[in-house]
Amino acid sequence: MKLSDLCRFEDAQIAYMGDDLVDLPVLRQAGLSICVADSWPELISRIDMVTAALGGRGAVREVADFLLKAQGKWSSVTKLFT
Repeated sequence: MKLSDLCRFEDAQIAYMGDDLVDLPVLRQAGLSICVADSWPELISRIDMVTAALGGRGAVREVADFLLKAQGKWSSVTKLFT
């Protein structure tokens, strides 16, 4: 099954974050594949982005910040809290 079969997005529009062997099939389909710094070592060489943070130590926040900045939405989001 393709990711796009589960939602209205094309695979290329999906960012997916995983950390182990079982995530590899989905990571290969996603437009942006991401793993945390302490992922299964063989996964790290096969994906687009590796976080600086370890899993459970701010990696999801790091990716959220990255995506908001890449989409040009960082200023409008952070303005709500400053």
